[in-house]
Amino acid sequence: MSTFRLQFPPFPFPPSPISITPFSIFEPRGYVRVRTPDGDTIEVDAFAHLPTLKIDTEEEAMRKKKEKKKRRCAGRCVDENGKLVSWWEEWEMGEEQRGLSFDPVKGMSYRDRLYLAADDFRVGRTWPAQGVRPIWDRFRLYIGLLSSMPVYSKIKVHGDNVTVPYEDVDLEEDAPRAHQTCTRTHVSASDAFNTATSTVQDTLEQGSQPSKTILPDFDDPTGLERIRLDAFITAISKGTKIFLSSYLRETGLIWTESNLFVAPMLLKFFLKFLKRTGVFWDSEEKMRQEVEDAIKFAEKAVVELPVTARLGRAVPGEVERGFVGLWGKKCTGLSMTAMFEADDSLSPATEENFGMDAVVVVAKEDDSWIEPPSPTLLQILGPTTLPLAYTTVIVETGTRRVREVVMPHSSLTGRTGLPVPSSSDNEMGLGSAPVLEEGGGEVGKKHGLEEALETKFAIVILEPWVSSEDEVVDGSEVGRPTVGCTFCAVPVSSVVDHSSTGVDSREEVDWNRVASKGTELSVTQCPHIHTHNPYTDMVNVLVALENVELFKEGMGVCGTWVQLRRIENIHPVSIVEKRSRNKREQGYWYIEGLTAVLPSFHTDGDGVLGGYLEGESGSEEGGDEDG
Repeated sequence: MSTFRLQFPPFPFPPSPISITPFSIFEPRGYVRVRTPDGDTIEVDAFAHLPTLKIDTEEEAMRKKKEKKKRRCAGRCVDENGKLVSWWEEWEMGEEQRGLSFDPVKGMSYRDRLYLAADDFRVGRTWPAQGVRPIWDRFRLYIGLLSSMPVYSKIKVHGDNVTVPYEDVDLEEDAPRAHQTCTRTHVSASDAFNTATSTVQDTLEQGSQPSKTILPDFDDPTGLERIRLDAFITAISKGTKIFLSSYLRETGLIWTESNLFVAPMLLKFFLKFLKRTGVFWDSEEKMRQEVEDAIKFAEKAVVELPVTARLGRAVPGEVERGFVGLWGKKCTGLSMTAMFEADDSLSPATEENFGMDAVVVVAKEDDSWIEPPSPTLLQILGPTTLPLAYTTVIVETGTRRVREVVMPHSSLTGRTGLPVPSSSDNEMGLGSAPVLEEGGGEVGKKHGLEEALETKFAIVILEPWVSSEDEVVDGSEVGRPTVGCTFCAVPVSSVVDHSSTGVDSREEVDWNRVASKGTELSVTQCPHIHTHNPYTDMVNVLVALENVELFKEGMGVCGTWVQLRRIENIHPVSIVEKRSRNKREQGYWYIEGLTAVLPSFHTDGDGVLGGYLEGESGSEEGGDEDG
């Protein structure tokens, strides 16, 4: 092929009839405004008739510089209406354009694919200044993609260490970016799933803490990182459930409320990234289904995990404290026998003692150690004979699952078998309290305490979390349920084996001897405990209407439940006779206290996933540096 060598000067002459004006004699003519064929008015140079470009003022240049700096961290931009765009909304806008920097061809191990895909996920987006990146690092540590928590720093520009990925440098100027583990941007045509190439947007570089390394060792078959990663790849959905439930609890991450939303939202983005880019495109159908199921659990966790904190703050509330104010604490860690001996006020209310004033502790104005008086149900229900008609019987501690929420004015009778007011109610005056409007006007004589309770409160039906003692795992958050009886003074710490002990096997008791409270019975002598099986029976809890939305179906609540039964139905013979009837005939329950609220998918660690090394605390070490 022939080549031509050009050398200047001499410069070639311009073709005729064009002439070039020397700069020495050029005279600027300014600009003029002209109207385009579309009807718009634009500014053009008066000499060449070319559109002009506006030069930013100093103030405008400073504002753009600040906006570019904000764009280095997600969640700082505003939309056209001036509303702040959240980091997950900002991620969602460009998520479809984010892809892989490698080709997940056949023969590449799933370990390598997941490691490189996680790296592309990290560098392919801008991250919020705080709160999100530490959760991402904790997740990578959990599945074995890291051997220790990393630290982050700004990238220094020197040599070829900086990758400037943007063609449109005006977006972020030429700010340095993080390094990718794999910089190949070619995507094989055989990969039908991956249609985008990876773009680096992260402005922080991850590094190791002193005397530590963040790189996992996959070559060692006995290495902890390889064992964890293999366990996660084998059961991605299970690993997701463990991380979003027991692992967050074990590491203490649940006590930062923002983590309850950040963790599931972050995992949802990552799992969808794996699915969209086809990291496991050649895997079996079972593995692809694992990714699908994991996405569903993450989406469910986005809703349920924040609710666990809200429910834990709201309950016990005024309603629950009102019940405790009438009948006292039933589970305080002390023997219930000692409680009854020390305080006779826990006995069922009678017409003689109902009107008596209890001993009131008057707190000084400057005494901050004494709790303020608790609200009473009289403030919620108004004048009521509830303490005269009902008393506490069964007390259960354990974990239950929300099965159903029954709102007021639902068709309860017949549907659930709630007890209807007995004929003796009117004779005793127990069912004569009318329901009043908020303004005080009587809307009708609706007799019966049950109807009044069902009007003021919603009923949450709780079912057992475990159906037998064999399902209880030692050390699990879902512990073994315990049952006590306030009527027979059986401590709540007693555990009844319902598989071998039934109603007919209880010991005979002289009920004339225990007609009044104060006589302690053993577990085998108490008929009430043997009519309640914490592994099979439902618990129907009265809750305030404003807290109903917090009881999501399937979620777990761990706490103390106290049963309320009509005093006239406490006789042991009637208990045995009613055993075969609907469980709702066993009365209402209220929540004395909650110790934990669990998502519906709560899963305990399996010894590999869910465990963490000594020194791995819930602290967010190696956090972000604000860029």
